[in-house]
Amino acid sequence: MMIYQSRLAQMGEMISMIAHQWRQPLGSIATLAASIKLKNDLKKFDLSSEHGRAEQKEFLNTAVQKIEHYILFLTTTIDDFRNFFKPDQQAKETSLAQAIEKALSILSKSLEEHQIVLHVKITSTTLFSSYETQIVQVLINLLKNAHDVIVERKVAQGKIWIHAYEEKQSEETFFMVEIEDNAGGVKPSIMDKIFDPYFSTKLEKNGTGLGLYMAKTIIEEHCHGSLYVENTQKGAKFTLKIRGEYHVH
Repeated sequence: MMIYQSRLAQMGEMISMIAHQWRQPLGSIATLAASIKLKNDLKKFDLSSEHGRAEQKEFLNTAVQKIEHYILFLTTTIDDFRNFFKPDQQAKETSLAQAIEKALSILSKSLEEHQIVLHVKITSTTLFSSYETQIVQVLINLLKNAHDVIVERKVAQGKIWIHAYEEKQSEETFFMVEIEDNAGGVKPSIMDKIFDPYFSTKLEKNGTGLGLYMAKTIIEEHCHGSLYVENTQKGAKFTLKIRGEYHVH
């Protein structure tokens, strides 16, 4: 039931993100279509002359190329979201850079709209075997949390730092992602509760309280890693730790 409720909540957030992603390209397609119609209605091109016909051809070719570009963007977005919701039971080769890029492709428009600046530093390039879709799901959750708290607290010049790197411990390699915001941090009174199921600071906004619980469960049970939080001078910093040698048998 928890997984089901968490999935429903995520689908709602995903639909909202699709709206952010699609608003600009759909607006651009509408503008181009209106421009084609207007120039045609006002007979802007002199089709009796070779120069006028060449002008019309160039204008239409350019407009169609732009529309094709926007349609490709919309189609790619649909594929990103459809792949995200596929049940992913197979481990695959991935990298931290690849997982972060996929998470940001879904969230970027919403971050831009709220003028939240991203600082991304990735020093890990090694490929490892894990459940990529679920790692992306966790990254989206953590980034969306940082986004929401910046917006809710009306932080001027909101910033999110993403740092991805590798850490050697004994003979093992761990793949690390730190996500830090500048929204002031987690209140000490709730620090030990934020990973509890159904605990939410967003109840008035229909928060389910399952996002961080599911994120921690995914990382610990599926990726044999850990997820923890601490406060810094800027705000909250979530650290994701994934075991590199993990392979499915």
